[in-house]
Amino acid sequence: MSILSGFPSGPKYIKDLLNKNYITIKTANYLIYFTHFPNPLFILGTVSMITNDYKNTLIILISLISSNLLLALLLPKPKSNIKITTSSINKDFSEIIAESITSSLKISLLIYGTSIFFYLISVIINNYFNLSLTSYIIINSIFDLTKGITLTSLITNKTLQGMFIIILISLGSLSINIQIKSILSDTSIKYSNFIKGRIISTILALINFLILRSL
Repeated sequence: MSILSGFPSGPKYIKDLLNKNYITIKTANYLIYFTHFPNPLFILGTVSMITNDYKNTLIILISLISSNLLLALLLPKPKSNIKITTSSINKDFSEIIAESITSSLKISLLIYGTSIFFYLISVIINNYFNLSLTSYIIINSIFDLTKGITLTSLITNKTLQGMFIIILISLGSLSINIQIKSILSDTSIKYSNFIKGRIISTILALINFLILRSL
């Protein structure tokens, strides 16, 4: 589901499963390492238009997904004795709809609220400080992922551009990290595991990208 929905859906699904006792805290802390996937439509649509290179964009997507899956295989998988039974998830249809709408609205407000906040900060910095091109790209990338990726169009070297996009998406902007930390704030899921996973996954994704580019 996190592959199809994109971030920050991974932490949200993990939190829901943990709260419903479908998984243990050990499993939750294992899953948080690698369930950070970009939305494929965003990569193949928006990112592809920015790079103007569909093949390179496809390699970026494959590198990002494969790095997380590889990380999942490398990590020791925790044992879990919890089993989901039919009776444990049997709910009235109206209850399911109400819960889904409420949950979706909360996440949407969190995502758009933090995105707008950090976008405004980046706008203020851009307007009041005389930044060099490199500083301009880096600062905007830190605060706003989409704007950072858009600015990669200024990079002419396709390999360097692809690596920069992978770093941005895999590590996530400050906005995305705040969203994920907020989702996990009232749980025992370790945010530090998410950060460790992002660092390792970024390295693996860059290696995968360079290998696929050389083929």
